[in-house]
Amino acid sequence: MLTEEAQALNDLVERNETFVILVHRYPEGDAIGSQLALGLMLMKQGKSVEMLNYDKLPWQYKFLPGSEHIKIAESFQRDYDVGIVLDSSDFERTNYTESEKGMIRYLVNMDHHLSNNFFGDLNIINPQASSTGEMVYNLSKHMDIPLNRDIALNIYTAIVTDTGSFRYSNTTSETLMIASKLVSKGIDVAWANENLFEIGTLGRIKLWGETLSKIELTYHDLISILTVTQQMLIQSNAEFNDTENLINNGLSIVGVEVSLLFKELSENTYKVSFRSKGKINVAKVAEIFGGGGHFRASGCKISGTLEQVRDKVIKMVSKELEAHGLTTEKTAN
Repeated sequence: MLTEEAQALNDLVERNETFVILVHRYPEGDAIGSQLALGLMLMKQGKSVEMLNYDKLPWQYKFLPGSEHIKIAESFQRDYDVGIVLDSSDFERTNYTESEKGMIRYLVNMDHHLSNNFFGDLNIINPQASSTGEMVYNLSKHMDIPLNRDIALNIYTAIVTDTGSFRYSNTTSETLMIASKLVSKGIDVAWANENLFEIGTLGRIKLWGETLSKIELTYHDLISILTVTQQMLIQSNAEFNDTENLINNGLSIVGVEVSLLFKELSENTYKVSFRSKGKINVAKVAEIFGGGGHFRASGCKISGTLEQVRDKVIKMVSKELEAHGLTTEKTAN
């Protein structure tokens, strides 16, 4: 984290009393872990802190310390001195409106996505960081806030989920060093990982089973396609967040370069997730549709029928693969 930007945030914390911490819709481990860690850090400083989410807390993160402080709200009920938006490339991803944005006197944008549009009064953006959680850790050092086990566990959750248990290319030597220091605060790694990765509801298992049984391959078998509809969620008794990490199964197929997951949000509205093995930049593709993310992982929201959305996305991904010379013959070796 750049010292100048971290100092500016530190000054804001010292001069103000009321804070709201926001994350994007359908939050995953990095968003939730970072939100809880920063919230607990500010509470230790004696600040009035609210952690507001538009969507309910995914069940797999309810074990995290401080999760009871997260409030589900579709609108703000008060004004705030400072608002901190975490892990969001733009304010709209929080699903709060310009009206709510106007109730925040000073807006801080803290994120590690390359596609961030610098929407804050203060923008702390570090695309080199493995996760927003890694940035929160570095902020704690700059603010000289000692980490206890609860804060450390939340930061660990943010980092371990966004690095795919340290399997993804965003894992650096600094990431592993930070993880080591977090574990030294008393984290039971086996217990934490069991809660995060090894426990699932029956509905989640049923949903994954149905989705994977219908997986498709296209464009010389270089693209895998998974689809989750609202009907599938209802029939499986699953939740939207039960799709987290589902897309990685498509990427694990031999020969596949890009995995796509189409999730129905409502009638004629789909969230599209992209994963790449690294030969093409899927953030570039997502940006075409108003989304963004990372080189290997990105997403966007598109309106239209499932067939229309699929055709648009597959066409653009195929063009990107073709532009990089990726065909059956050229990837055979």
